[in-house]
Amino acid sequence: MYKHLMIAACIAVLGAAATSAGASELSRLCAAKAGITPVRIDDAKIKEILSERGYTQIKGLGEEEGCVEAKGLDKDGKRFEVYLHPHTGDIVRVR
Repeated sequence: MYKHLMIAACIAVLGAAATSAGASELSRLCAAKAGITPVRIDDAKIKEILSERGYTQIKGLGEEEGCVEAKGLDKDGKRFEVYLHPHTGDIVRVR
């Protein structure tokens, strides 16, 4: 029984570490870059950047781990979730 508890505890710790590692990666991608004034791009500019890349039906803008998060439907009607750098507007991750 002790062995099973130890295995379960190890799995829980590894799962938590994997989750926090993924979270910190997104934070790292959206951290302020050297030489860039840390001013968040406004929502209108974010929508313009996304529109230029074919994301036409933006349903929501928010923030997650320092990134700008945008959700909506693309030109083909498929859902998208995009993360942009808040100061540069660079797309750092697409789901």
